[in-house]
Amino acid sequence: MLEKANQIDYLEGNMSIKEPVQRNAAEDVIKVGTDIWMIFSKREWYLCDKTQGNALKKVPISRDIDIPILKLIYLLSPTLMGIKPATTVTIIAWKEEKRLNLNTWRKHKREIMDQLHPIKELVLNRKENSELVLFYNPSSLERLLAERDTSTFYQYLGYPLDSLEAFLGDLKKRCKMSGTLPPEIGVVLGIPLKDVKGYMGLTKDSVGIVRGWKMYGNPDKSLKVYRLYKEAQQRTTELIKRMPMTQVIDKLRTEHIGGTI
Repeated sequence: MLEKANQIDYLEGNMSIKEPVQRNAAEDVIKVGTDIWMIFSKREWYLCDKTQGNALKKVPISRDIDIPILKLIYLLSPTLMGIKPATTVTIIAWKEEKRLNLNTWRKHKREIMDQLHPIKELVLNRKENSELVLFYNPSSLERLLAERDTSTFYQYLGYPLDSLEAFLGDLKKRCKMSGTLPPEIGVVLGIPLKDVKGYMGLTKDSVGIVRGWKMYGNPDKSLKVYRLYKEAQQRTTELIKRMPMTQVIDKLRTEHIGGTI
């Protein structure tokens, strides 16, 4: 088990990220997000935010599964908040059990998913050393599929829409048959329909800019969506610094970021 951190101590650390790494004092360094790292040093876990000058902040970690849950909270935060219907995560067989590790995931899946309620999971592709998992918010995904333009798009592609289970079952079947993610999954993953259609060659729009994905035609709406996702992850980082993970998850379920899409 990891050393139990003080549940009340959220004080800033006195180190920068370079110090423990340069002194080889960091026993483990785990990338959580683009600018977020977890550092294990002197029997304590610290959160490093590059956007905040690399200062370290101690975080309360008491169980082996807390690091995988922490990373999933960050990656899935827009989905937990209901602004992004689903997110795919590839979980691989790291040697380090503290990471988002395939063995840890398979062993503690039920406990991890209980923590991430109401998020559900669907394995789209399973290999010996990896799993491609779709984490989805059932309510958000059902609302998306009920939208006229979205339902028309998926009906055109032959997807069943009589139930969420039928839709996801067909999506999983197509992933298995093709050995990869079909491009239409982009809508499920929160990419605007116009961009998915543009990528599939179903419109005459050309690529305008690239921010997380290729944005076709007028990028204004797409940029708004992208910024909402980034804002959700930034908000999650701020919450992780201030409160235990269970409270972070509870907070994210009721948070509202930047209006609606």
